[in-house]
Amino acid sequence: MQDEKNESSWYDWDAHHKKYDKVIGKIEDGKEVWNDGIDIEDFQNDKNIAWGVVANEDNQIIATHNTAYGNEAPERAEEIEITGTPTMIKIKNGTFEDYAVGVEETQEMLGE
Repeated sequence: MQDEKNESSWYDWDAHHKKYDKVIGKIEDGKEVWNDGIDIEDFQNDKNIAWGVVANEDNQIIATHNTAYGNEAPERAEEIEITGTPTMIKIKNGTFEDYAVGVEETQEMLGE
């Protein structure tokens, strides 16, 4: 996947973060100050989205959205979006059948 010829199949994490990351506060005098209406536990306890919390060089606190919305049912090779590794795409009789990302998920697809 690291070969240059495969770059077009990688999920566009930069565009994803631009779209989904949120500024949720700032660092003032070395302390975290949350924006109005922000409860950090909402991000920490979200079962559907993997959030990270980081401070940038401008002292903004950013909730980084780390759950990809890649194409999980590509019909053509050009539609493949690899969101992470390992990724497995199962083709049967020339037709897309299944998609998995992650060690456990790909092992399950292999029947291990």
